[in-house]
Amino acid sequence: MKEFLFYQSHKRELASSARRSGAGSTRSSMSVTSTSSLYETAPRLEQSSRKSMNHLTEFSEETLKANFDDISKEYSTQFTSAGFPPKICSELVEELSSGNTLKTQILDVGCGNGYVGQYLREIGYKEIHGIDCSRIKLQEAEKKRSYESLQRGTFGLKDSRIPETYQGHFDFVTCASLVNNCDLNGKIFLDLLSMVRVGGSVIFAPKLDKNNVCEYAKQIEELTDQGYWTFTTDHTFYRYDKLFGGLGKFSNKLVKILVYQKRDREAFLREKEEAAASERERKAA
Repeated sequence: MKEFLFYQSHKRELASSARRSGAGSTRSSMSVTSTSSLYETAPRLEQSSRKSMNHLTEFSEETLKANFDDISKEYSTQFTSAGFPPKICSELVEELSSGNTLKTQILDVGCGNGYVGQYLREIGYKEIHGIDCSRIKLQEAEKKRSYESLQRGTFGLKDSRIPETYQGHFDFVTCASLVNNCDLNGKIFLDLLSMVRVGGSVIFAPKLDKNNVCEYAKQIEELTDQGYWTFTTDHTFYRYDKLFGGLGKFSNKLVKILVYQKRDREAFLREKEEAAASERERKAA
């Protein structure tokens, strides 16, 4: 039904684009910066999409029925391979992990419908745990059978309490949507950090303003300067930029995924104090 409504609401644009494609015109995908080839399947999907669209130069009940099954086979794959934050987060986990998929401990914060868990399970990870404030979302995530455990809870709020069993436990903490979609203060990052072990990584999508500047840049920099974490890598892309070969009504919304590694802050503070003491001694000499 979702697929049917999508094509009904976009059929005029899709038909027009298909006619332009048939006339030999092409539309290039927007460029992205990437830590690896995260869109290896995109050319095949784009070719499949254009092939399907070429059959839809005129929309009618008959042509829609004739082509709907062919198009819908690629529907979910198109979305998950075309600039989808949960997919990117899962692939960054794969890139950065030691390779022991059976023992790597992962917490998906704001897990929602469970897409991050689903993708991680598909590539072999087992110890995946999810937490979300929505009971309905957790029920949807449960249906995917990808999580070892699911728990209801909140993060980044004044009265948020981190479960004791989560403290410093995970190798990776992912947060594909929560920070990006909600108005939270800097406490959210301390909450995320509290659940990852020293040397582990926090992977999240921050909220960007209308000028595509990170709204949490100040808080992130302060945590870096105070020895909580260090920057590892980032991945910037346009959400759904490769969807159906760039056809349809999707806005070119920039998304950035950041990865920070947790530091041993006590060691950082000791080193800082030792350096300051050495400097004082040098000046006094």
